[in-house]
Amino acid sequence: MKNIPYEQYGLINRYYDLEGFINRATNGEYSWKDITVDSNGKIGGLPANLCSIFNSYEANARYEDLRDSIYLLDSYKNTQNINDILGYKAKYKWDGSVLQAN
Repeated sequence: MKNIPYEQYGLINRYYDLEGFINRATNGEYSWKDITVDSNGKIGGLPANLCSIFNSYEANARYEDLRDSIYLLDSYKNTQNINDILGYKAKYKWDGSVLQAN
């Protein structure tokens, strides 16, 4: 089994949470790949209503968490090869009583 650092594990979880939200909010028309973040931290690339929510300082905790995910993933993408961690798949083996990572 490939061990990944805790930071990368957290980013993977954030990615799947964000990707699922965007997929549901846009009926599958947009994804993480469409998101842009400019040098001032303004989020773009999604429908105007979503960008407005993400860029609002009055957003609720859920949107603030998603915004933080966007910033963290974008920062990682700009310094590392994000596809290395986004393509990570865990494999498990179930013997009827014990779940083991392969």
